[in-house]
Amino acid sequence: MAFSLSQRVVETMPSGTWNDFTDLPAEFISQFGSSSEAMQYSCYYSDSFIRFATAMDDVLIGACLISTVINFIVIACSAKLYKKKGDTLHLFILNMTIGDTILTLFCHPYELVTRRYSGAHVHFITVFLNFANWVGLAVSGLSLTLLNIDKLIFFCWPFKYDIWMSYFRAKLFCYLSWIISIGFATYYWMYSYMYFVNATVDIQQQFEIQFVFLTGLMNSGQFSPVNKIFYEVFTVVFCVIPIVSSLLVSCYLYDLTKRKRKTVIKTSSASKIENKATSFAFIFATTLWTSCSLLPYRIANLARIHIIAWPNLDCESRQNLSWLTWSMLYLLILNPIINPLITAFAYAPYRQMIYSRVRKSSRKNYQDQNSYETNKSNITSTNSVSSKVFYVDLTMAKQNHTKTLRKAPLAKFPSICSCGSFVTNENLQCTRF
Repeated sequence: MAFSLSQRVVETMPSGTWNDFTDLPAEFISQFGSSSEAMQYSCYYSDSFIRFATAMDDVLIGACLISTVINFIVIACSAKLYKKKGDTLHLFILNMTIGDTILTLFCHPYELVTRRYSGAHVHFITVFLNFANWVGLAVSGLSLTLLNIDKLIFFCWPFKYDIWMSYFRAKLFCYLSWIISIGFATYYWMYSYMYFVNATVDIQQQFEIQFVFLTGLMNSGQFSPVNKIFYEVFTVVFCVIPIVSSLLVSCYLYDLTKRKRKTVIKTSSASKIENKATSFAFIFATTLWTSCSLLPYRIANLARIHIIAWPNLDCESRQNLSWLTWSMLYLLILNPIINPLITAFAYAPYRQMIYSRVRKSSRKNYQDQNSYETNKSNITSTNSVSSKVFYVDLTMAKQNHTKTLRKAPLAKFPSICSCGSFVTNENLQCTRF
């Protein structure tokens, strides 16, 4: 399958965006016709940009596969640590990692492949993956907020932490994050479907709107009213507000933990506070990375809706903005790819557990190999010994090693000698044995 430039321009991306920030809308492109289509493409995508985008798509496909494996490892570690220690932090990490796994396992690889190869696009798969993408993004953002709230309660109200953040409430918050995310995406899809079924559009446009999530575009090249409202609500409620609030809380807690480390008294609870401070360093790193990777693209999309008028831009400005915004998009795709790496290698409990597992596995393989070699050598030596034939020559044994014992003569006078003695020939006396 060959690379499709029109697929990159027209196709909806499951990243929760409308036709991508940098793309000219599908309905607007169709108005230009085939004669001016190449000219319009060149205003958005130069040859160097196409090479850059193609290389990035290939790299990110492989990165998604590797990240999915690490996500599964983090999920297994977080589940085991939660059962072992009972810390609600691991439950929130588990919830966030599941959301990231949905993105790296299904949504982003399909998005990259359909942009790379035109024949891979299927409408029904696009519907499902756009739905799953919104759910994964929302769950991941809400879980990040729960992580920061958990640490905020511990450091600011430590005596009420066990009451406010109990195991039951932590599980309830995780369930609510999934219910809210799935409920919002389902409500939007159903509302959008019913809206456009009753709208006065032709059959082809209605089919596209019904079966391609978030592609309800007006001929002016802007969002339709329903898509605009729901997209803005999703971007603000599930992306911008959770990330910004988490970043503010993380910055506050970072300063608070620095001051507490200097003033804390070495008591029995000091080690617990130190462990929480160490875990917060991981949360701060995750929050900072999420803010730097997700916020630029989301804010740029909001600016595109309300501020930037794409048809009024000149060709050079469109090319420059294409470079900028597609770079921000690739940074957004990198977010769920880097998140498990931060968890697995920056957070000590996960790093130690993974290291111990790898070490035990390598040691077991080494022992199995040694046992196999030992058994093999024993079997070889046994076979070599059993294969030998020993010959014993017994012809001269009787002559060389057998001594003839002197037989006692029969007693001539048995009445004289008692039992246990014999009579010698010389003096006919009884001699005891």
